[in-house]
Amino acid sequence: MDIEFPAWFILSTYLMGLTFIYLGYRICAKQKLSLIGNGVKLKKAEKLNTVCKLTGIYSVVLGVLVMAIPMLNLFFNLFIIMCIVGITIIASAIFWLTLQKIYFVPFTK
Repeated sequence: MDIEFPAWFILSTYLMGLTFIYLGYRICAKQKLSLIGNGVKLKKAEKLNTVCKLTGIYSVVLGVLVMAIPMLNLFFNLFIIMCIVGITIIASAIFWLTLQKIYFVPFTK
């Protein structure tokens, strides 16, 4: 029981996935920490390479997963796809909270 996605949804997933992949490349290869967010400060400046690699790889993997949603629809039903999306959201939250705790200075007003 698969659902047929409209063309605008498929196109938007491809565009969003390509955007994540491009941003991941820029963060990882060019070490553009400013793409993560404004006011991001590292606890140790020598960890810039590690943080950029981790967030770049995360962004590329997320982009590939977003682009794969229409293709996954061919093999799985909508419930399984929603479970994959839910697991990805939870894993993303865990990733960012862990990254923030280990590498970033907490925000202060």
